[in-house]
Amino acid sequence: MTMRIAVLAVLLVGCSGGDDDSDDGERTYAERACLEIADAVATYDERCKGARYSESYDEILRVVACGDCDNIVAIRDRDEFEGQCVPWFEGMNCDRWNEITEPGELDSSCEDQLQRSLFGDCP
Repeated sequence: MTMRIAVLAVLLVGCSGGDDDSDDGERTYAERACLEIADAVATYDERCKGARYSESYDEILRVVACGDCDNIVAIRDRDEFEGQCVPWFEGMNCDRWNEITEPGELDSSCEDQLQRSLFGDCP
């Protein structure tokens, strides 16, 4: 696992009390958000690090979402995610992306945004 994926996993993933805590609309939104984050990470890794998109995408899904964004049951704070975290990712450039090696280097608005079930296990 690359350091970048480990850093992203530490910041992006939190735990929710269980799948029953969120309704279908929230789960659908959370799954889409997970897919968008995986795409953004893989795109930056490909563009800035020369990594293969598919390998980076699969790795972020494996680490962040136990292999499938369907395992993401909620977003911690939708307003903060949309208003701060997403724009922070969108404003990224390769110089900044290549500097990220520690969890504290990601914007705090992204911390624990993708919520997995507390009772789910990653293989």
